[in-house]
Parts: sequence; C-alpha cells; structure tokens
Amino acid sequence: MPAITEALNSGDKYIPQYARNDFSLSLIANTILYGEKVEDYVDLYEMGMKIYNEIAKKPEIPNREQLKTMADDKTREALEVNKDNIQSKSLKSKGVNEEE
Repeated sequence: MPAITEALNSGDKYIPQYARNDFSLSLIANTILYGEKVEDYVDLYEMGMKIYNEIAKKPEIPNREQLKTMADDKTREALEVNKDNIQSKSLKSKGVNEEE
C-alpha cells in the first residue's frame, strides 16, 4: 500500500516506532482502506486517518456526463467487435480468406 510505505519512509511523523509492527500496521491499513476503528486502539485509528487524509490518493469519481461517455464508448467498442466477428464468420462461411 503506497500510503503506508510513504508514511513509514517519513520517519516518525505519521507512524512512531512503537506502532511499526505487523499488528499495528495492519490496523492502520484497515483504517486507511475501510475506515475501521478498533475500540482499544484509537491511537492507531488516528494515525490511519491522518495518513488517509494527508497522503493516500483518493479515487477520482466520475460525474454523470463522464459515466455516460464511458458507457457510450464501451457500447460502441462492443458493437464494433460484434460487427467484426459477424463479418469474419460470414466471410468464412463463404469460403473467403480474410487476408485476400
């Protein structure tokens, strides 16, 4: 996970020495990925949230127009593939080699 790696490489700014073990890093990663908060480990949750807010790359969520364009592009692509497949099958059934 790039955010954890960057946090570990930045000294004690995000993750102090006592939290640099498999268990603590796992809880921090779960916070970053899922927002998980374990009751007895609030400090690790806060570290994870700080990393999430300051380092982690947020996914870009497309707006409605971008989603429509993406769907139209995929539909157009699928239609072209189907058209090519139909033409290829038609030529083969007629005994025509496509490379000719």
